[in-house]
Amino acid sequence: MPHSDAAGLATRRLGKQCLPFPPHQQREVMIARGQVDWSADASSLSIGQLSAVEFERLRRLLIAGGRDHLAELADKALLESLRLIAPNGSVTNAAVLSSPSPGRVGNGSRQ
Repeated sequence: MPHSDAAGLATRRLGKQCLPFPPHQQREVMIARGQVDWSADASSLSIGQLSAVEFERLRRLLIAGGRDHLAELADKALLESLRLIAPNGSVTNAAVLSSPSPGRVGNGSRQ
C-alpha cells in the first residue's frame, strides 16, 4: 500500500515530481502487481441468483474428486466452505464464474 501524509493524501513519484495518487490509481497499480484478487471481490449477485444446475454440476465434480462431504452441504454452506461468500453476504466473482448461468432463481437448489 502507498504511504500517505497526515492529511491522508497519497503521492507517487514521477521523475522528480510528487503527484497525487488517488485511490482508483492505487488499486490499478495493486492489480497490475498481482496484489489484488479480483475473483475474491464481492459481486452484485446473491446466492439465490446462481444456477441450481451449476450447483449440481459442482457437486458432481466434488464427488468425482473425493470431496463427498462438501457435495452434501446446502448451497450456502457449500459456498462458505469454498470461501465464495463475500463479507457483505453476496457471492464473490469467483462464484459467479463457477456458475455461469446467473438469474435462475430456485430450480430445486438446496437452501
